[in-house]
Amino acid sequence: MDDALPPPLTQPVMPTASDGRRHQAFPVLAQAEVERMRRFGTVVHFRHGERLYTAGETSAGMFVVLKGHVRRHPA
Repeated sequence: MDDALPPPLTQPVMPTASDGRRHQAFPVLAQAEVERMRRFGTVVHFRHGERLYTAGETSAGMFVVLKGHVRRHPA
């Protein structure tokens, strides 16, 4: 029996002073982590410019962006 630990799913990222906690709020997930998360959610597609949520209103608990980017608009 092999007692060796499996390799980590992602390589740790050492933040710089200018990064603050951004790496914690916006981690880069390994493919295995994405596949594991798919079991707990639904893949939804949004069009360019479509709003994901509005500050102060009830919304989904969390978004995981698989492709593309999200832009924040001031209220």
